[in-house]
Amino acid sequence: MKTDQQIKDEVMEQIRWEPLLHAASITVSVQNGEVTLTGNADNYAEKFTAQRAAFRVKDIKSITNNILVALPGKYKPSDEAILKNILETLAWHSSIPENSIQVTVDKGCVSLNGELPFKYMAETAFNAILHLPGIILIQNNILIGSGRRKHT
Repeated sequence: MKTDQQIKDEVMEQIRWEPLLHAASITVSVQNGEVTLTGNADNYAEKFTAQRAAFRVKDIKSITNNILVALPGKYKPSDEAILKNILETLAWHSSIPENSIQVTVDKGCVSLNGELPFKYMAETAFNAILHLPGIILIQNNILIGSGRRKHT
């Protein structure tokens, strides 16, 4: 079993290897194998990438992602503009059945709802919108199959 310091060092190393991330803006703390990420990100993709990098480290009990998305500059798209971008982006993906995903946006927080037959479709939808401007959080509530399991 790794010490908290070893886990912290390995998580920071994983974050440093991610080209999308600015390691200096992310702080890692570890207590009893539970990792907490804090700091700032320019977009949701950076926040998600930091969490995914931390998950690559073994012996972690849990990860709490408290990284705040602070959109750079003056451009802060409205919820309506974000929703329009998302719907147009999803419409371009032939692997996502038309009108199968319901999208809501509230203060930059996006909820994806609906049901898809296969997990790869839900992953495609999530990854398609991950880098869109203005998004500060994505809740992927898409059910896979006949409502049996939620995509995480």
